[in-house]
Formats: sequence, structure tokens, C-alpha cells
Amino acid sequence: MYEKNGEKYFVVDGHMHYWNAAPDNWVPGAEQYAKGWIECFHAYMGLGPPETHWSLEHFQKYSEEDLMKDVFEDGYVDVAVFQPTYLKEWYKEGFNTTERNALMGEKHPGKFVYNTRRAPTSTWRHARNSGSRTSTCTRARRSGRWTRTRSTWPTWTTPPPTSPA
Repeated sequence: MYEKNGEKYFVVDGHMHYWNAAPDNWVPGAEQYAKGWIECFHAYMGLGPPETHWSLEHFQKYSEEDLMKDVFEDGYVDVAVFQPTYLKEWYKEGFNTTERNALMGEKHPGKFVYNTRRAPTSTWRHARNSGSRTSTCTRARRSGRWTRTRSTWPTWTTPPPTSPA
């Protein structure tokens, strides 16, 4: 628990990833996308002080040791929420999956909460059938492009998106 000026704070990291974007995980024929994805995120390190920058090779595969140190020791986090990003079109084992996240949770009980994924249309069906009021993040097809949207049932007033052909 983080403490400052005698006050204690329970810290929750609500959005984190445990990824493998190393070249040995790239899907043959999709290397440019796998490489571009991780290079995009690596570039954000440029916003921090130089002494915090990692090489691209180090950044490509986030190790268990780095995650535990960065998040729970140096970052003062009490509980972290995993958000999976499968991207199996670009990464053979996925970029970070619920299954990979669960392995970390088994090794470090009580440290992680898991979100998982749904197909865009299953979120609609589930919400309609169950009366769920949970907030979900999904993708909707608009004007031929996929865009990220955030909605809460029952505020959806348009029909569910159709799957791409």
C-alpha cells in the first residue's frame, strides 16, 4: 500500500498488459504489422527520462521479473487489472492473452484481476439476453472501418454491428 504524509492509498492499475512481441512470436507474412505494433508502443518511452528507456529488444518481450518490479515494487500497485490484446493475426501466441495473464495470476495470487475478450456481436447478445448493465468496450463497424466504442447497456439504440466479411 502506498503511503504519503501519513495517508495510506490502495492503488489499482486498471489497465495493464503482459506481452510477448518478440520476433520469434511473429506470424510469417505479418512481420511488418507485428514489428510496427510494438515499435509504436516502444516510441512512447521517448516521453520519459532517458534513464528509463529500454532497448527495443528488451521491450519486445515483457518479462515476469520486469512486470513485478515495475508494477508492484517501483509502481506501488496493490492490484492490477489485465486487459488482453490477442492480435493472433500478427503474433503466433497472441500479443497478450487471457491464458498468458492467468499464468501470472497463478504464480502471484491476489495481485491480478482478469478481463477477457468477446466477439463484437456477442457483447450485444449477452447484454440483450441478460439485461446486463456492465460497461463494455467493443469494436463497431462504421463506414467500412472498425472503430473502438464504449457503451453501457441499455443505452444502445442502434442494431448490433455486423461481422466483417
